[in-house]
Amino acid sequence: MIVFEDLEESNYAGIADEILRKFPGEYIYTLIGDLGAGKTSFAKYFCNALGVSKEDVSSPTFPIINTYFSQSLNQELYHMDFYRIEDESEAEEIDIYDYFESTNYCLIEWPSNIKNLLPKKRVEIEILVQKNQKRCFRIRQHDGKT
Repeated sequence: MIVFEDLEESNYAGIADEILRKFPGEYIYTLIGDLGAGKTSFAKYFCNALGVSKEDVSSPTFPIINTYFSQSLNQELYHMDFYRIEDESEAEEIDIYDYFESTNYCLIEWPSNIKNLLPKKRVEIEILVQKNQKRCFRIRQHDGKT
């Protein structure tokens, strides 16, 4: 597990770059945290590190999936938010497996709502609010073998 503590939003770009460097070849990233922890804020920096303008990144709470195009990667990125999903079958109805199997980057907020559908191979990014209102990031790789 990799841990970064006492982070402010100004640190997010560097953290996104570091995560992508540490996990080359990984395409599925889950964002875990309470409401207001900064998942969507971090998603803006993560997508920006992959070649998408931060201004183009917004919360996919209502559409469930936002698609962005990275000029530098010449491919789409998928930003998902399963906060409103009440049953995993709702995610299956939108062909969620097609997104996971695409080898395009998938950034998933509220993965606990689809925990049985998640690929076993993924990188989990947990964002915790510290007492000083700064953030702690805990990053863990799931290799798909356990």
